Amino acid sequence: MGQRPRRSILFAVFGSEERGPLLGAWAYTERPLRPLDKTVGVLNMDMIGRHMEVPVGGGRRFRGLTPQTAESNSNSVNIIGHSRSPALKTAVEQANKHFDLTLKMDLDNNTSNLLRRSDQWPFIQRGVPAIWFHTGLHPDYHTANDRPEKIEYEKMERIVRLVHQLSWDLAQGTSKVTSASGRR
Repeated sequence: MGQRPRRSILFAVFGSEERGPLLGAWAYTERPLRPLDKTVGVLNMDMIGRHMEVPVGGGRRFRGLTPQTAESNSNSVNIIGHSRSPALKTAVEQANKHFDLTLKMDLDNNTSNLLRRSDQWPFIQRGVPAIWFHTGLHPDYHTANDRPEKIEYEKMERIVRLVHQLSWDLAQGTSKVTSASGRR
């Protein structure tokens, strides 16, 4: 080890996502530690420990999502926000060559509005390339049944390693990653 990346890496944990419309992330974009126009990308990990499972007739929380089993998503991770930054999407695909996860890119514009439901959204709104790594909704989402023994730890580790690789690649790069709006 001993190598330092060319660019700085800032780790942030945002609170109050559930208390309001992404309060912690919005507060950061209002008063960032570093200028947002110098931020190469935001890599958000939220709900990466389970397999997506959408039951038939699952109700409002699954609105607009195609029914699917947890088993069919055992190697999948959703990349949400990819349509807002094609360059960041390409960087994810490159980094994933080391991990061979199935990258699902079909949730940016569906009626469940997932794109706007996690901490990458305020950054996207400010023109910062940002994506959300998310293994998907499941019937236990926001219930007392979402227990630690149901976490898929090996898969979660692979996703964290993918994000680590991607963050290293971005930090070692010299070019800017742009959003779909072209802002940067």
